[in-house]
Amino acid sequence: MTVLEASSGKVPSTHKVSLKPSPSKAAPVEVMFSHGAKPPVAHITVMLEGTLWAAVWNPTSKDFSFQRVDDYSPR
Repeated sequence: MTVLEASSGKVPSTHKVSLKPSPSKAAPVEVMFSHGAKPPVAHITVMLEGTLWAAVWNPTSKDFSFQRVDDYSPR
């Protein structure tokens, strides 16, 4: 997952959205920001794994923390 700074186009960070060893071949498919969330949260669906990740904005450090929040494959 690549984070882009909208005002400049710079890439401040990249993040792996898989718990499997690289190359996992997993990739983000859809990103949805939760309207009105404090702090801002983006939910990311990941293809080839059936997982859902959350990227939570940290206003102090001005970056996102990523964590897997659901694994749909057992269902």
